Amino acid sequence: MPERIIGPAGSVAAKNVRRIRELRGLTKKALAERTSAAGCPIPPLGISRIEKGERRIDVDDLLVLAQALQVPYTQLIEPPPPCTSCQGTPPIGFSCLACGATPEGETNA
Repeated sequence: MPERIIGPAGSVAAKNVRRIRELRGLTKKALAERTSAAGCPIPPLGISRIEKGERRIDVDDLLVLAQALQVPYTQLIEPPPPCTSCQGTPPIGFSCLACGATPEGETNA
């Protein structure tokens, strides 16, 4: 079993970065460009690794990602509120069209 790269809080942040990036209609490249413009560049590969939980998010990353995604940094580290459509638990085999959630253990690739 591979060594765990991030803990539970990092996992929440990673999922939130992806969720908010996709809700904003941003590609990884576009988000990377926004982080560069904000003065703390994170390349597209870095964004990808963050979202996959393969790269830790340090405080500087957290702040620039929040700025680039136009959200308060706390929105990246707190679990999202439950979706009013699926309550955060869509049926097995389905993804929620409203929030993008997938059943526990499945990935939304």
